Amino acid sequence: MAPESQPPAPTTRGRRPNRRPLIAGLLLVAAALLVGAIWIVVSGWRAHGDLERMRADVVRLRADLVAGRVADVHHDLAAIQAEAAAAHNRTTGPAWWVGAHIPGLGSPLRTIRGIALTGRSLSRTALPEVVAGGVALDPQQLRVASNRIDLARLEQAGPSLARAVPAVDAARSRVAGLPASWLGPVANGRSSLLTQLSSLEGTLRDTVIATRVMPAMLGDAGPRNYLVVFEGDNEARAIGGILGGYGVVHADHGRLQLSQFGNDSDLGDVTARVDLGQEFEKAYGGTDAYQSVADADISPHFPDAARIWSSMAAQRLGISLDGVIAMDPVALARVLSVIGPVEMPDGTRLTGTNLVRLLDVGVYRRFDSGTAADTPARRAFFVAAAQAVTQAALHRSIDTAALLHALASSAGQRRLLVYASSPQEEAPLATTPLAGILPETTRPFSELVVTNDSATKLDYYVHRSLTYQRSSCAATTATVTLRLRDAAPRSGLPAYMTQGVQWGDEPHPPGSEYLIVSLYSTQGSSVSRVTLDGGPLGTYTARDRGHPVTETSVTIKPGHTVEMVFTVKEPAATGPVILPVQPLAQPMTLRDEAPAC
Repeated sequence: MAPESQPPAPTTRGRRPNRRPLIAGLLLVAAALLVGAIWIVVSGWRAHGDLERMRADVVRLRADLVAGRVADVHHDLAAIQAEAAAAHNRTTGPAWWVGAHIPGLGSPLRTIRGIALTGRSLSRTALPEVVAGGVALDPQQLRVASNRIDLARLEQAGPSLARAVPAVDAARSRVAGLPASWLGPVANGRSSLLTQLSSLEGTLRDTVIATRVMPAMLGDAGPRNYLVVFEGDNEARAIGGILGGYGVVHADHGRLQLSQFGNDSDLGDVTARVDLGQEFEKAYGGTDAYQSVADADISPHFPDAARIWSSMAAQRLGISLDGVIAMDPVALARVLSVIGPVEMPDGTRLTGTNLVRLLDVGVYRRFDSGTAADTPARRAFFVAAAQAVTQAALHRSIDTAALLHALASSAGQRRLLVYASSPQEEAPLATTPLAGILPETTRPFSELVVTNDSATKLDYYVHRSLTYQRSSCAATTATVTLRLRDAAPRSGLPAYMTQGVQWGDEPHPPGSEYLIVSLYSTQGSSVSRVTLDGGPLGTYTARDRGHPVTETSVTIKPGHTVEMVFTVKEPAATGPVILPVQPLAQPMTLRDEAPAC
């Protein structure tokens, strides 16, 4: 029997492979990616809402802390913690992890996740400590009487706030390490958060220092005396203006009293018993600053002026002084805006809106008889006005939180300065805006100071704008451009204001400004050229606290504007540029056109 034939072996020749599983897999991956993308968009939008609500509640928390609304403060903190946790939860999970690791495209997601994580961390670590310290510093409880501070509460707040500082510092470092992102809103959010965290960290550090230093300075361990200097900023000096009046504040266990008011003429024949060193004397004309109360603040380093004024006043008054507090008319006006109008003995009504112009211009119009009695009358009025404002601030029942805010804003602009004679107290103060120091730093630095050298009283009308330009973080040439305008009216001002000392061979019309202009530049820099309206200017050079000082002079006629350009050879940058502003009646306009080094 013939064997059965076997069926032919199957062949694959010409048969198309079955790709359905591959296509199905690809479709599943695409669907997963689509679902993941939709989830990221939806959850990201909801996380954005959580973060926005958290930001609004942080603002509300600060307002409630300042106002002393303790119950609301704790409610705000609970809401912030819930919103921060929700934002963090929405930006975690597989979809967010995968999306954040997509090369190039994932940087916005990494930044959003990092911001949400930072918010949750801050809400659990730093903010509870800030709340604990803030409640202890409740302004309504801190001021236990019109002229007395509760020093125990001040000390109580310090430890909590100190514990918050490293948490905020860690958060700032974490955000700084996040990608800058190619997506505009995300990049702007990161930049804004960095600015807010840096500001918060600085405020916390300054407040911690205050809680440690202020109890002793306010007489916790025994009585203290401080010279209070009232500056007149219509005759410019490096710190602001010349000493126009003074008083003495006596502090004893938190209780403050003001007395012994006087004016600059009281110190006119007193030589300060201090020695600020050869560098100071070379930069500022020998020992003249030790002998002239009007030139004591010729350097922008406030402790130098404070030591001179303190020595002069201590000799004249026959008392020991523990430090100096300086205020300009703008700071006094801000205090007035909080405490309300004050009436002087002669019936003059002082307000936050009229004080600066009254002290800088109005007093010269009021006492303009052309007789020898005008000058003492002006001095007496200036002192009486400062006395009326400060006494009212001490003894009225007022909004303490608003007063502290006014003082803080003045300190931030160097319109309120404090110096402590004790090195143990001055050292921590020197790290805060209150100290008014010329910093010894290697960072790029540019401070332009104008000094009235003709004894006119016109600097209320000086308008200033400064532009700092630098193209690279490497060693390079920078330009510092200063525009000065003399906006004094051509007529209508008393001769005492407009007719100062004439310098040079060419006479100038009344109302002209004759100013010494000094540029304090980066350590290791040098100024190669200075021009005035395009023409070269001669200069004098010196040093102050490591900074090269380049000095020149300029005359500005009424209604005219001049432009000065300093060409500076700068070393390699070690950080962003520092641009301090000399406090005068009219604020300076600043433009920083340098890279973020």
